[in-house]
Amino acid sequence: MSGTVITSTTADNCLIFVSNSDGSVSCASGDETQLEVFFNSCPAPPVFDGIYCYDNNETNVVAFEFCPGATEIVNAEICQGSFETTYDDLTIYEGAMGSGTGGTIVFGPADGDLSGTLVSSTTAGNCLIFISNSDGSNSCASGGQIELRASFNTTAPPSCPDPTNLMAGNFAAGSADISWNAVTGATSYNWEIQNMGDPQGTMPAIASGSGAANSATAMGAFVDGNDYTLYVQADCGGGGTSNYVSLNFTFLIPPANDDCDGALSVTANPDQSCGNTTSGTVEGATASPEDPTACGGTEDDDVWFSFVATSTIHTIDLLNAAGSTTDLYHSLWEGTCPGGLTLVAGTCSDPNSQTVTGLTIGNTYYIRVYTWTATSGQNTTFDVCVGTPPAPPANDDCANAIAAPVNAAGTCGTTGTTVMGTTANATGATEVGSCDFGGDFDVFYSFVAPTSGAIVLSEISAAAGLEATVFDMCGG
Repeated sequence: MSGTVITSTTADNCLIFVSNSDGSVSCASGDETQLEVFFNSCPAPPVFDGIYCYDNNETNVVAFEFCPGATEIVNAEICQGSFETTYDDLTIYEGAMGSGTGGTIVFGPADGDLSGTLVSSTTAGNCLIFISNSDGSNSCASGGQIELRASFNTTAPPSCPDPTNLMAGNFAAGSADISWNAVTGATSYNWEIQNMGDPQGTMPAIASGSGAANSATAMGAFVDGNDYTLYVQADCGGGGTSNYVSLNFTFLIPPANDDCDGALSVTANPDQSCGNTTSGTVEGATASPEDPTACGGTEDDDVWFSFVATSTIHTIDLLNAAGSTTDLYHSLWEGTCPGGLTLVAGTCSDPNSQTVTGLTIGNTYYIRVYTWTATSGQNTTFDVCVGTPPAPPANDDCANAIAAPVNAAGTCGTTGTTVMGTTANATGATEVGSCDFGGDFDVFYSFVAPTSGAIVLSEISAAAGLEATVFDMCGG
């Protein structure tokens, strides 16, 4: 039955699916596949219908581009379609033909079920461009999502177009910044914020105002964690007014460590048991001014932690991650905050654990933590642990090589002619030889050759996976 398409023939009539079965093989018994049915109410084919099934690893791929006549606007309805939550998204831009992501965002980026989305361009002659982005799995093409179906038509522009791309953010005690795209022909805007569920016009509003700018700072009795609705209307003077359009949002004051100058202190543990941890969350966090492209992922909800190095080597672990996503990213920074931090080279880490070396004892270091995804509204919680691994062997580096005696007889059975050693907790060296040397666990020994000729190294166990190489100087 896969691929069956059924359409009702009379307006307002329903489609009723009736099942019959005998007493044995069924879906519930595990012998048949579950029936999945998708419904949409797209109108009869208008100017254009589009179908798009996005693939893995898409970057700014144009799913649809529909352009009207010079005196028309485009209206689009997404009848069905889904994008993987958190990792994939759809963004709709308005702009000239072929402008791609160079236009103005009128919807998104959005993920999840997008059915029922209605979008219109605001300026006659402008196109609507649907842009798809995805990671490496769970796309429509790989069978994980519902294909995108959209219906387009063109109409004459309204005398006063509706505002688009409403936004609310930069939350602080008693205030929120709001904005929307400017409307062609508008001379002013009316806006108000209501408790979510209260219709536009409910008195008294949480906040309200009007003015010629397409942005404002709303002042009101906001409650941290509560949900609100922003309503905005364009006023075109003699051209009339637009409809009120709305945006639901959650008012979340950023955490205290949203920027590095509020970094939460983490006590460096003397071992790796993580007896001391510091809890954190990205809920409500915003982007910091430090380099937003320093590492992978999207650093738009970063929070900060600090610790004082008690060793030249420490481990960083993000523990107990839970919430909307557990895919976290972190990096280590040093310097002066605010305004003078630099990334410690090689510390960008997608895994939630890493070991950092070359630290200066007594210096303060900053840990930047954020979610990998670019999807807003994440609420992940986690604990930060800074650990101290055991000290490396004394001969971890070439400069501190342990002197090994040379047995002229060529045997190593005599007391005093051998040196004990270990690679436990050793680190990598800068010396690179031709024997796969310079790995993560190397130690150094030195000897003085009594004469020219062959050198025999004995008692280096091949069974232990050990290798050896000879240098004539450190750094070589």
